[in-house]
Amino acid sequence: MNTGLRRRASEEELRKQLEDSHKDLVELISTKEIMNGVEYLEDQRLVEAVQAQQKSWKQFKHSECELIGSLSVAASTWQSARVVECEVNLTSQRLKRTRDAVRCVKKIAPQDRRYDQQSCLYQLAPLAVPLEK
Repeated sequence: MNTGLRRRASEEELRKQLEDSHKDLVELISTKEIMNGVEYLEDQRLVEAVQAQQKSWKQFKHSECELIGSLSVAASTWQSARVVECEVNLTSQRLKRTRDAVRCVKKIAPQDRRYDQQSCLYQLAPLAVPLEK
């Protein structure tokens, strides 16, 4: 029981770090332009897609981990433990990908980001990118 509580606390901390990192990423890719005194996002579609993808990832994580927990033939406490372990693993992976994307975008000069940042963001959609042979 104590181990499960510690893993849950670990997942909550990872989730907070992921939210902060995702917020940093959105700010980095939100290139603002002023035309005729009106401020707008240069690539609003990209920003909205990154935000929508994060929301979908959260739903994926929940569904994936519920499946993992239900596949355990052990008692319900072990099923819950498997769910938490899955959430820790997936959140940790997502945090790493998001931090890597932030680091990658930061390496690009601000004036070049709109055109060069896409390669940094592909890692956020690993299921959509074909595996290298």
